[in-house]
Amino acid sequence: MTEVIDEQVRVAAVFSGDKVNPVWFTWRDRKYKIEQVTYTWRDREGDAIMYYFSVLHSVNLYELRLNAKTLVWRLLKVTQA
Repeated sequence: MTEVIDEQVRVAAVFSGDKVNPVWFTWRDRKYKIEQVTYTWRDREGDAIMYYFSVLHSVNLYELRLNAKTLVWRLLKVTQA
């Protein structure tokens, strides 16, 4: 079951050149260690580039988005196993 969240979250990420690798995120006062990045893609919203990450924590899949213009991270969706 997929649940739309669309909430701002804190994310720790490693930046290397033009690559971004999220390591963990906090959502609703809980820290989630990212075990695997399963898919990444980019898109545009106006003049802002959006980076999307599909990540695994435990058995659940989370979709994160980084707005490269504002540097704001959002948790968009959670798919529970």
